[in-house]
Amino acid sequence: MAHLRYSNMMADIVDARSILVNASIALLKALDGQALAAATSSSTSQSAFLKDATAKLVANAVGVTKAWWSLPDMLMYRYADNFYNNGAPMAYPDAWLTSKEVGYTTGPPPPPQEPNMVMV
Repeated sequence: MAHLRYSNMMADIVDARSILVNASIALLKALDGQALAAATSSSTSQSAFLKDATAKLVANAVGVTKAWWSLPDMLMYRYADNFYNNGAPMAYPDAWLTSKEVGYTTGPPPPPQEPNMVMV
């Protein structure tokens, strides 16, 4: 999906990924500290830690999955109509449009005079 407005969308994708990764790393660091404390505790405390850690990790995975699956909807809302959040239009730069490689130096070519479809 990011190919629609790649340079703009990739910034949003990288930001979303960074938020999710940083939150996951913070959770793992917190659990590592608790694991060290639980390792020297009774088996009941260790069992309680494992149950709590598992619940937190599963909740994190569910949250990451939901956030990642909602990202395309957010990107579509922001960019699909070529306006950023219903604001100013996001036009192609003039330098790109007028370059020889693109071929729009004098505007787009005229539309075909006749359809090129063959009816079967």
